[in-house]
Order: sequence, then structure tokens, then C-alpha cells
Amino acid sequence: MSVTRFSHVTIHCVDLGASLEFYKDVLEMSVSDRPMPKGFPRAAIGSFVDGEWCLHFFEASAAQRDQFETLPARKTGMLMHVSLRAEGYVATKARLEARGVPVREFTAGDRHLVQFLDPDGLEIELTFSPAELPNGPILWTPA
Repeated sequence: MSVTRFSHVTIHCVDLGASLEFYKDVLEMSVSDRPMPKGFPRAAIGSFVDGEWCLHFFEASAAQRDQFETLPARKTGMLMHVSLRAEGYVATKARLEARGVPVREFTAGDRHLVQFLDPDGLEIELTFSPAELPNGPILWTPA
């Protein structure tokens, strides 16, 4: 067997509508309904600009929503973040600021990373070219 490329990440959403609006509005991602077999939860697909899908959104069941409320603090081994290559740093940064989305950002070598949380607390990392930064690299020093 050979793994040939990334396919997708599936996200259980406490409020599917709010999550889909977030990804459409903040990330300007194309999102469409995903027909599922009978008995499956409501679902949607988020796609890259070329139409290839990368995120699969499922509406969390009532039992799953209850678990979100009682989960302990995140521990090692769980998904840390979803990283997406992006273009349009200045417009993206302005959109995040206009919507009050707190971000952490820094330049690491040949990548500029902008990190923030989606409505369900999943960290999203947008990876830009540092050449897009109007004022040069932003260095981050951990506290």
C-alpha cells in the first residue's frame, strides 16, 4: 500500500448551521450539502477553490453534544489542528478582525501561520507565504 495524498478531515459540529456559516464567511470556503444514507446525521462538504473537498461536517447527535459539555481538557493524542494552505493574507486578516475572531500568528521559516478556533473549538491553521506579509515576518516567542 502507498498513501498518495490527503483526502479529508471529518468534524462533528455541535451546531452544524453555525459551523457551516463560519467556514463560508470566515474562510470563504465553498460548502454544500452531502447526501447521506438513511440513518446518518445531516452532513456537508467544504471544498478547496478547485472544488476538491477537504472537510466533511457532520451534525453531532444529542449524545455527542452532551459529551462536548463534559469532556476533560484536551490531552496529547487528539487532533491538534487542521492546517490549510491559503492565499490573500491581508484580506483574510481583515475578515478575521472584523468578525472578532482572536488569532495567533507567526512566521516559521517559509510559512506564515495564522491560527484560530472554529465554533466547536477546533484549531484552524491557515498557512500563507511570508511574501504576502506587508510588514515582513512576524516572530512569535512563547511566554
